[in-house]
Amino acid sequence: MLTAHGGAMGTGRNTYRYFNEMLKIKGFDAIEVDIRRRGNSLILGHTRIPFFKKDRIELSYVLNYCVANNIQVNCDLKRKNTVKLVGDLAEKLGAKGLIYITGLVSKKEIQHLKGMRLFVNDTFYFSKFGPPRTENLAKLKEFLDSLNCSDIAGLNVSKIYISNVFLEKARAIGLDLSVYTVDDESTLKMLITEGVKNITTNNIKLAIKLLSDQKQEVKDI
Repeated sequence: MLTAHGGAMGTGRNTYRYFNEMLKIKGFDAIEVDIRRRGNSLILGHTRIPFFKKDRIELSYVLNYCVANNIQVNCDLKRKNTVKLVGDLAEKLGAKGLIYITGLVSKKEIQHLKGMRLFVNDTFYFSKFGPPRTENLAKLKEFLDSLNCSDIAGLNVSKIYISNVFLEKARAIGLDLSVYTVDDESTLKMLITEGVKNITTNNIKLAIKLLSDQKQEVKDI
C-alpha cells in the first residue's frame, strides 16, 4: 500500500490544495491527515488547529471525500482519547472500512477500533520496550498478539529504524510494517522490494513509478 503523506508534492499539509491535487494522481492507495480535537470536534492540524476558521478542515470533509473517491485515509491522531470520536463519525458517514489509524493511541482505546486498522507508533509501547529495534521486535510481536485485537495491523515505524536486518526479522516473525516518511529512491526501492504493508511518502509519483516497475519485473520473470 502507498500513502501520500499530508502535503505531498509540495501541496501543503491538511490543505484543500492537497486533496484536489491528489485526485489528479492515480496508482496510490491512501491520503494522510493529522487529526486534532477541539471538544468533540475533529479538525485537521499538524502542530495545532489553524487560527483562522477559513483554514480549518473538519474530518467529516475528509471522510466524505474518501467515500466519494474510494480512497483510504491514514488518520494520524495528535491526541489520545480520539479513536472513539473518529470511529463514531466514520460509522455515520460510511467510511469505517477506509480508515487506518496511527499516532497517539492508548491501550484502552483499541476496544473502539471496531474495524478501523491500527499501525501502532512507539508511543504505544515505548515505556515497556523502548524504540523499535531489531532485537526487540519479537517481544513487540508477542505484546501486540497478547492484546487479542484483530484490528492491530502492525507497527508504524520511522524510516530511521529501517535496515535490511530489521526488515528480515520482521518478515521472519510475521510482523507487518508501515514505514514513514520515505522520500529517497533507494529506500523506496528497498521497501517496495521487501513488500512492506504500507509506505508513506511525499514523493508519491516516484513511489508509484517504482512500484509499477517492480510489478513489471515480476511479470517478466
